[in-house]
Amino acid sequence: MEAPVETRTAGSVPVSTPAYQVTWAGKDVSVTITPYVLSMTYIDHVHGESDELDLELEDIGGGWKDGWYPQKGDRLTVRIGYKGLPLMDCGDFEIEEFEVKGPPDTAHVRALATGVTKSLRTRNSKAYEGRSLRDIAQDIAARHGLTVVGDVPDTRFSRVTQNQERDLGFLKRVAEEYGQVFTVKGDQLIFMERSNLAERAPSVTLSRRDLKSYSLRDKGLTTFKQARACYDDPWEKTTHEGWAQGAGEDGIGDSIKLTRRAQGADHARMQAQAALDKANEARFEGTLEVVGNPALVAGNTVAVAGLGKLSGTYLVYSSRHKCSPGGGYTTEIEIRRGA
Repeated sequence: MEAPVETRTAGSVPVSTPAYQVTWAGKDVSVTITPYVLSMTYIDHVHGESDELDLELEDIGGGWKDGWYPQKGDRLTVRIGYKGLPLMDCGDFEIEEFEVKGPPDTAHVRALATGVTKSLRTRNSKAYEGRSLRDIAQDIAARHGLTVVGDVPDTRFSRVTQNQERDLGFLKRVAEEYGQVFTVKGDQLIFMERSNLAERAPSVTLSRRDLKSYSLRDKGLTTFKQARACYDDPWEKTTHEGWAQGAGEDGIGDSIKLTRRAQGADHARMQAQAALDKANEARFEGTLEVVGNPALVAGNTVAVAGLGKLSGTYLVYSSRHKCSPGGGYTTEIEIRRGA
């Protein structure tokens, strides 16, 4: 359905009329729901968090409190973009929360990506012995009807313990320790190597005139030149040590020091490299707001020009796509760039 907003421009580039499509419980309700939509916001993340959908609806007539009240298990499918162009598939969502407010009377629907079920967020305790990161990811995925996608390292552990942690949080913790990030999209658990994300070719180039607003920070004093992981194994009576060195010349000169469990020098080195990459991936970080652009999604990169030494290629760490009758279609992105 077409959002009732005027055509605008981003710099000298014409921007078409925003459009979106909503399927609710298997039925296309785009035309029916149009008069009630105050805003529609899609949020996606690059690592370890669920994609989100927020709908704010006008409810002066009370329909959302009664006949249109959402049912348990209702699912939404949303696509956002521009009239006459392919719409971005935001994915499938399950309603997590429904709220009404007033005055004026409004209804608020919050939904999470269907792959992130309540069971995936339940706290569990489990010991994994002699298993690899790939094994653990596949075990967790299988328990929740997901399929692992991506080249997950076959890094093997003598023992890894999940202690009253949510499956999603536990997997995020272990993956981060070995330089991996993942996201849940539909029924897929998609893994990526953190160090490779920022090396992707930019999907969009933004000049200063394309920015509705921006905020960028240089955190140069908090970047590191090196990392050291060291673990004294009380059973083997040995010390496992690994080092990682940063590529740039900037940094405070000190190193990151890790003392978590490592099962050999290779494990310690991987932990040190992962910690260094994570610490330094956000030497430059901030937010940009632009006229809505479906290509600006988490995991893509964007080339920023016209901001002097803050120009460069940034990783889109999260994005927020919002459509509203009064504000049209806007995209706000959280971006990060290393030294």
